[in-house]
Amino acid sequence: MDDIAKEAGFTKPILYQYFESKTELYREIVNQTAEKLLTRLRNAVAEVDSPRAKIEVAFRGLFRNGRQRDRRLSHSLHPLTRRRDQG
Repeated sequence: MDDIAKEAGFTKPILYQYFESKTELYREIVNQTAEKLLTRLRNAVAEVDSPRAKIEVAFRGLFRNGRQRDRRLSHSLHPLTRRRDQG
């Protein structure tokens, strides 16, 4: 949590006011990421009419999001993984 607080520009006690553990912080990151993805997919699917087009748009969005998410999540969790790898 020290590394995460430092990266976020907070003190560790402030971080613990919002998240009791690394696991809770990780869950929040995953939940926010999932909600953003679902919102984008719903909006994209709503813009096309045919069932086939809806499926195509959804899959394109999922694959595109997967590549972006991997980069963002890797960066977000870097302090967690670095600490675990060292310990």
